[in-house]
Amino acid sequence: LAQVGGFSLARLGRYASWKAVETPLARLAFSLMKAEGLTPKIGAIHAGLECGVLTQKAPNAQCVSIGPTIEFPHSDRERVFLPSVERLYRVARAIAAANVD
Repeated sequence: LAQVGGFSLARLGRYASWKAVETPLARLAFSLMKAEGLTPKIGAIHAGLECGVLTQKAPNAQCVSIGPTIEFPHSDRERVFLPSVERLYRVARAIAAANVD
């Protein structure tokens, strides 16, 4: 379809994929999020892209991808559920303060 419109496509690089793994860090994040009334899920999502890049460089690193509740991401209707931002902030602080092996 792009060629019909006179456009071309080139792949310049690829990001490493990331498989969500249940680690001590993931279990901690999960429990902290539940305690804050959030609905955590363990699984691979588009937002895990950075985790793929990090674990490619540091294979033994524990990674989690967390974020607030966002509706219609990357669109002109994107919006964030503000109470989830404050709850996630508390979760992120608790994760940063924890000693996770």
